[in-house]
Amino acid sequence: MRITLAALLLVIPFIFGALVTKNLMPGIDSPFTGVLILQSWGTAFLGFAAGALWGAAMKSDQLDMVTISLCLIPALWALSVSFWPNAMLALIIGMLVLQAIEFLFHRMKIIPPFWLPTCLVQNTVALTTLAVGTMA
Repeated sequence: MRITLAALLLVIPFIFGALVTKNLMPGIDSPFTGVLILQSWGTAFLGFAAGALWGAAMKSDQLDMVTISLCLIPALWALSVSFWPNAMLALIIGMLVLQAIEFLFHRMKIIPPFWLPTCLVQNTVALTTLAVGTMA
């Protein structure tokens, strides 16, 4: 199992946002700032993950409209829900859908074998910190 350091660095903003939300960062007094960090990074993360899935699908020999449509779901979801009043819950749903698509692509052998363990770590941290944000 190969989990790259660069992939793990993508979760730092989630952790920082959760710490700010719980007032555990000295000098930052507003938990609302942490919520904004989590919402912004969650939206960007879903868009980035969708792009990575799309890139992997484009190299696959199993390219069809369903595969491409599945790649677009996380980015379109993040874009459409980022300004909802309950955007945190919507981002959590988006992360769960993203994880389901990653499992499917892993099973279809569209993504390389090392990809899924990395995504599991990233999505677990993202889901946990977004849940912290919903309780702010």
